[in-house]
Amino acid sequence: MKAHRELQQRWNDLVSKIATPVPMLRGSVCQAQMKKKRPDGSPRTSVLCTLYTRKVKGRTVTRSLNAQSLPAVRQAVENFHEFQAVVEKFKAVGEELARAEGADASKKNFGN
Repeated sequence: MKAHRELQQRWNDLVSKIATPVPMLRGSVCQAQMKKKRPDGSPRTSVLCTLYTRKVKGRTVTRSLNAQSLPAVRQAVENFHEFQAVVEKFKAVGEELARAEGADASKKNFGN
């Protein structure tokens, strides 16, 4: 019974984390140097720039970030990754609760 109460508490903690609204962006923030050509055709490498990338309809979309927007975008991307981790924990606790209440769907219970 104690284990069930602990699972319920973990469930409630995760629900409150999921229910708290925070800015989120899918994708990632990275730094890259672009290769460009000079007017004479010789290659040159540009300065390091910060990019925000994400998938849109199966294609990667990239936007450069200026110093002013970088902290907010980086935090929103981090928030989304944390949200994904909380959802995975949420699913695991839900499965543990189901097993604790007798809803075990392992192979041995299906007669295989």
